[in-house]
Amino acid sequence: MTTNQHHPALAGILERLALADHPAILSAEAGTDHVISLNPTDGRPLAAVGLVGTAAYDAAVERAMTVQAEWRMLPAPKRGELVRRIGNAFREHLEPLGDLVTLEMGKIRPEGIGEIQECVDIADFAVGLSRQLHGLTMHSERPSHRMYEQWHPIGTMGIITAFNFPAAVWAWNAMLAAVCGDAMIWKPSLVTPITAIAMTEVAHRVMRDQDVFTPAHGDPCDVFSLVIGTDDEVGEPMIADRRLPLISATGSCRMGRRVGEVVGGRLGRSLLELGGNNAIVLMPDADLELALDELGRGEEVADGGALEHGGAEEGNFAKNAPPNELNQKTKAGRPPSRSATSAPPSPSTGRRARRSDRCRGRPTRTPPSAPA
Repeated sequence: MTTNQHHPALAGILERLALADHPAILSAEAGTDHVISLNPTDGRPLAAVGLVGTAAYDAAVERAMTVQAEWRMLPAPKRGELVRRIGNAFREHLEPLGDLVTLEMGKIRPEGIGEIQECVDIADFAVGLSRQLHGLTMHSERPSHRMYEQWHPIGTMGIITAFNFPAAVWAWNAMLAAVCGDAMIWKPSLVTPITAIAMTEVAHRVMRDQDVFTPAHGDPCDVFSLVIGTDDEVGEPMIADRRLPLISATGSCRMGRRVGEVVGGRLGRSLLELGGNNAIVLMPDADLELALDELGRGEEVADGGALEHGGAEEGNFAKNAPPNELNQKTKAGRPPSRSATSAPPSPSTGRRARRSDRCRGRPTRTPPSAPA
């Protein structure tokens, strides 16, 4: 497989990340049992990524559990040392990883790079945490007796992430879980699978090129496992899997209700971050010029939040905020641009917005298009 079979913009990024020949990133004409990752700016295919089924998911969990049994016995500061190296690897590949987030997800370049910086930051935090896994010591009413607490790893956990933060949410979970002695299975959004592959590969390179953790059984890379598959083949089996005592899931309220119901039904634990949080509510007596300025400053077009306004002011706002003026105020441009401060709406943006609006029971509003 050569990079000229990929979207031209993707080919350059994969070269910089040494992923041009990665076996999971295929030509967009790869055929069945694959998901096509689209460039949200122009709607063109970037590449195809293979999907795995339930059997492959089960095998990944078994491998993760095998290596976690020895990973948990590695002293926490040594686990922190490996997380430190992973953080440095993110730092080394900050720009190409950020460019990949921008290309595949559609956020502006400073935000794409900023997301990878968050991965670096949480790794740095986790390194310090690896030496601060403290427990309490307590007096006892029994003679010649003492009580103390020690936090133990929870085991192997599941991580489900959404498209809008395709790298950082995984890192927030994975870096902390790793220093605590846990292994993980990551199911990323099928909208951004290439970013998931790149982030996992960076972590795996560190785990392959080290001598701190050399388990007698299992592969060190399986501490950070990745399983890309559909909800039916991977998502549903994951949340119902009693081998995973914790599921951390980020996404829609609808998805969260399903995760909470199934995980709670087996008395597992769930960590949920759900729904949107960047809506703008415009009251009828609002200063429309100020609202337009704030809309641009908040980069609402790029972030995909909902703009709520009503009454007679709706027509006035539309009249005062034609697409060209809105784009000028927000400096909208193609996401890879170094000067753009907001990303233009894309073919996939509307699709995601409609899915989200159905979850919230709100009417869909499509933001104005930016010039090419």
